[in-house]
Amino acid sequence: MSPVINCESCRHYRRPQRPEPFSASEMGSSAAVDEWVTWNEKMQERERREREQIGKGIPFPYEPWFVPWCEHYSALASMEALKNGKFARLFVPATWKNRDHDCERYVSSLPLQEQEQP
Repeated sequence: MSPVINCESCRHYRRPQRPEPFSASEMGSSAAVDEWVTWNEKMQERERREREQIGKGIPFPYEPWFVPWCEHYSALASMEALKNGKFARLFVPATWKNRDHDCERYVSSLPLQEQEQP
């Protein structure tokens, strides 16, 4: 039986990086709190749209802020778009190519001594 492949321990796995434009020290006024509430609502909407995008089977045309993505498959999708005459940096969700936990392009990010030995 082959080992279960976990995307999070792969070198190609990219964790989403959501920007945080507000610091705790900026929350001293009601105007700042109102801006934060508006920002938070926009982030909830963006997260919803990103989750919907996963089901469409189309790579993201922007770096997702809520969905982990695979650098390897994103590069392949971007090169394919370029071959078809489209200049686009595409981002492929990590789960798309590893649904059965058997990704062919998995490369462990763990040091060799920490990797599971057969």
